[in-house]
Amino acid sequence: MASNIRFVDSLKVGAYQVRASSGGGGGGTGSIDITNNVNNYLLTATGDPNIINGEANLQFDGSELTLIGDMTVAGSIIPSGDLRNLGSVANPFHEIFVTGDSIIFVSSSAAGTITGSISFQDDKLVFDPGTTGSVPASPVAILNNTSSYVLTATGNDDSIEGRESVQIIGSGVLKLKDFAGSLPTPVEGGIVYNSSDFYVGLG
Repeated sequence: MASNIRFVDSLKVGAYQVRASSGGGGGGTGSIDITNNVNNYLLTATGDPNIINGEANLQFDGSELTLIGDMTVAGSIIPSGDLRNLGSVANPFHEIFVTGDSIIFVSSSAAGTITGSISFQDDKLVFDPGTTGSVPASPVAILNNTSSYVLTATGNDDSIEGRESVQIIGSGVLKLKDFAGSLPTPVEGGIVYNSSDFYVGLG
């Protein structure tokens, strides 16, 4: 049974002192300086064995981690339980970039149960109400898919269509295309643009 214990290396936290062995059994003493030593700042290495740094852009107060800047993730982001949010009403995300088949809906009442998905495949918006990965027999096709054209129903469950006659341009300006030919039969509440004139259908 050992009669004594010899500590080769030790860290004295209170005074930020390091004691390390120096090869021949003796000890050498050096100090560690903490730069930017502010409450809740997380400490990171600096490449200098005598200096560590408090990061203003990375803070932890015991319950909330705050990161100021971009974050690169090499794996998945998985919540600890069901019904966790990505963003909030007051602080929503601006844009979300996803690949063509990566929006999957999971039941909120039965975690882990997939209830549907949305994907964009071959210029078609695909709604899948069933198991992930399957493609419905009739995916929704966008006909006349042109920028600013307003999308309308076509009467078919498998397609919607962009209408050249009605467009939303700029910051929300509604534009009606000049109606060619003779004016159609007036429709109550209808609006037609023809040769710089607007025609409104009255009851």
